[in-house]
Amino acid sequence: MTKSLHRLRHLNITMLHWAEENKLRSRRSGQLYELPAQFSKDFRFVTKCDGKVSMRNEKLTREEMKECNKIYKFYRKVYNKLELNEIR
Repeated sequence: MTKSLHRLRHLNITMLHWAEENKLRSRRSGQLYELPAQFSKDFRFVTKCDGKVSMRNEKLTREEMKECNKIYKFYRKVYNKLELNEIR
């Protein structure tokens, strides 16, 4: 596994952790959950980048890497919450 693929998989897992912590109960049905639209957009982008690196053995462009870094800076906040819960 290449370094960039490893980082993309870590970002993917980080986003899934964030989604689990921040899901909202749907107003339409009490049993279903919703996620913000921005999460769906970001997750599709990261999945596209993952496919590009893993399936086609291509490298990400500079702009794609910057976008992935921006996405990670937002979603990594879930780790701060997890650490606080472990301390308590």
